Amino acid sequence: MKRGIIFLLIFVSLIALVSSLPVFPPTTCSQIWGGNCCEGPPESFDNTFDNCNYGAGYNDSTSINEIFVDKSALFVGNAITITCNVLLKDRMRDLAVSSNASTMDAAPAAANCRCNNPSHLSNKHCAGGSLYVYYKSPATDAWVRKYFQSPVITCENYSVSFIPDSVSGEHQARCVIGYDIPETPCPNTTYYDVDDVNFTVYSEFISITLSNTPINFGNVDMNTTKPALNNPLIISVDSNVNFDITTKANGDFRNDAGYIFPVSNMRWATSNVAARPVPYTLNESRVYSNRTSGNFTMLHYLSIPVGQRAGTYSTEVVITAKKYV
Repeated sequence: MKRGIIFLLIFVSLIALVSSLPVFPPTTCSQIWGGNCCEGPPESFDNTFDNCNYGAGYNDSTSINEIFVDKSALFVGNAITITCNVLLKDRMRDLAVSSNASTMDAAPAAANCRCNNPSHLSNKHCAGGSLYVYYKSPATDAWVRKYFQSPVITCENYSVSFIPDSVSGEHQARCVIGYDIPETPCPNTTYYDVDDVNFTVYSEFISITLSNTPINFGNVDMNTTKPALNNPLIISVDSNVNFDITTKANGDFRNDAGYIFPVSNMRWATSNVAARPVPYTLNESRVYSNRTSGNFTMLHYLSIPVGQRAGTYSTEVVITAKKYV
């Protein structure tokens, strides 16, 4: 009997999927708008998504210095964190000038209540005002208060975490700060600032990871059937929807010399007790149906036709996890 040295190497391609859950980077107000959100108020550009006035006062007064969003996108059911970094006008000094200046001699000038002036970060004269964080879902298109703090201290970070509505699409958040402002997402007083950010919510995801690859049969004799040396192939799927797992081949077995044999000589099964392993074809075959997140196995077997030329052969198959319909 002639011995054929057959090495099967399977490269698994993922179709319309990612090998792991995507990591969405954080973002900021300045990145979203392509300008400096710590200008003003008001900024030199409109950084609100509606027709709300985006600020009033003068430079470095009662300002949202920056908004930090911990992720630019997320999947339904996950939390988002909105952080407002604030910069305050020296309201206390203004009051002293109009009433009892002698008690306020230590108050720094308003322009000195800045984040780059460490001597004023804990100064009580750089404190005051009210901060609100609002959230708008595409489901309601209405601003809902998520956070309130009064008074606030200049250069401090004020954060709120929450789970957005389970609706895919663009969601928005807003930081509002000011003196003597009413509880409204769109104030119109003397000193205030309004800055917006957005993020995307995805309603469905499917993630697939393959282990024990490539599938390797080592040396195979002709006219025999051999299981893969590294059986089983392990398919790990994480998803928030039910799914099917399918497989197909992208072509027959080939070697560098151009010799081929049919890919149908390789068969798959989901357990050792499978009576009839299924031959691979160029068409999709359903391996598992209507499943939820977990680990799944596939066993592979190979037979070599009599008279096949010895050599190293390979092919490529595709493993796909797709939404069950």
